[in-house]
Amino acid sequence: MRAMMLNLTVPFSLLLSVPVSFAEGPPKTGNVTLTFNEKSPLSDPAKLARRGSWPLDVIKKQIDVEYDVSKESFASYIPADYDGIKPFGLMV
Repeated sequence: MRAMMLNLTVPFSLLLSVPVSFAEGPPKTGNVTLTFNEKSPLSDPAKLARRGSWPLDVIKKQIDVEYDVSKESFASYIPADYDGIKPFGLMV
């Protein structure tokens, strides 16, 4: 069961706490495509292993730790009433 949970949680935790900044003016709402220029420092495999109490070698076997997030895009939905004042996390 723990291995199954690790399979599910490691990829999802890679982009947690990625700061999202919007251009001047109100943020886009509805369906948007997000891109990022840099990985979150929290996605470091050693930090993931420490936070999740997982063996580092298991993480490295399951994910490509050398991914380039700038070559990825993420389909997202931002509620119409979001005004950009209160920050929210992003889970991929």
